[in-house]
Amino acid sequence: ITQNGKDFTIATKKDVTFDTVTANDTITAPKVKATDGVETPEVTGLTNKTWVPGQTQPVSGRAATEDQLKAVDDQVEANKANITKNAGDIAANKAQIDKNTEAIGRKISLGGNTGSTDEKSLSTGDVKFNIKGENGLTTVANGEDVTVKIDDATKAKIDNAANQD
Repeated sequence: ITQNGKDFTIATKKDVTFDTVTANDTITAPKVKATDGVETPEVTGLTNKTWVPGQTQPVSGRAATEDQLKAVDDQVEANKANITKNAGDIAANKAQIDKNTEAIGRKISLGGNTGSTDEKSLSTGDVKFNIKGENGLTTVANGEDVTVKIDDATKAKIDNAANQD
């Protein structure tokens, strides 16, 4: 036993067995091994308490604290809620896509005094109808409108006939 002020150092032989060791403050040892018969198998006072998912880097061989496990558990719970919400959103989106696909697949055609046009579908990208005039009628397409009018020669004949009265 040596003394340096209030500090005492006890040197023992290499392998020593003690029945009980009590320390009021701190025990420092390079390695601690828990064996059978430990009355309170808990290690407390650890300093690695925080864990930020996606940011904290693990240290190999170091135990996680309950604080860290709780942070991971909270993240798992949040992910679980998000997965449930996303599954519902996916189902709703699929239903809307199916409805839109059905609408796009519908066919349209134009009918006249005699006959009708071939059916066309948005799903094949061929929805275009050409409206043609004949026997003195002309058509002009612009934007959403198709204008049907009498050609100039026919208009002149009608105007001339009107002046003959």
